[in-house]
Amino acid sequence: MDCPRCGQENQDSARFCRHCGEALDAASSYAERGNHSPPSTHRRDACGTRWSVHRVIALVAVVFVAVIGLTRLSTRKVANEKGNTTLCMSQLVQMRNALTIYSVDYDHTYVRLDSGDGGWVDALRTHEYGGTITVPSFLCPSAANMTRSGYVLNINLSGVRDIDVLNSTGIAYVWDGNLDSLSGASDCRDVTPRHQGGMNVLFFDMHGKWLRPNDSHFNCEVK
Repeated sequence: MDCPRCGQENQDSARFCRHCGEALDAASSYAERGNHSPPSTHRRDACGTRWSVHRVIALVAVVFVAVIGLTRLSTRKVANEKGNTTLCMSQLVQMRNALTIYSVDYDHTYVRLDSGDGGWVDALRTHEYGGTITVPSFLCPSAANMTRSGYVLNINLSGVRDIDVLNSTGIAYVWDGNLDSLSGASDCRDVTPRHQGGMNVLFFDMHGKWLRPNDSHFNCEVK
């Protein structure tokens, strides 16, 4: 009989290996049944295999939950930004109403960027509208770090009369900017694409539109 441990030959009647001392009775019984290793080894292997499968399943479950969580977070973020874009455009509509009434009260002359003590933002905010409109908010919901104004006025339209502007449908008047100033004005250079890669723009004819900064319709030149 060969020893299952060291492989050395022993007498068939031997109970222990004379070379290494391994018990030969159990090995003989296993060999007679056609087994080459104790059942306990198979149990350990099967147990280990089961644990490996369980670990893989648990890992897959964790990854799946993480992916679902990230997807929901991304979806929620997109939905929130769409809501902010809509709210921002609504504020520009209110601003349009304020700009229109202000110009009528000043003989069709539009607000100057340096009007009053606080610039054009403060001039519109403190103007008497007779309760006809809601005073607009000048803080963009997607620009929480700004405290004065999230919008910029076209410097070329400061204090102009409406009859002096021929391209009113194609000239930008107010848009998303980052000057955070009550008298913030620019000539189309200060732009902030804070809404899904674009910005909300109020044109001089008072229609609003979402545009990308490099859009050909974003024009500040007065003709």
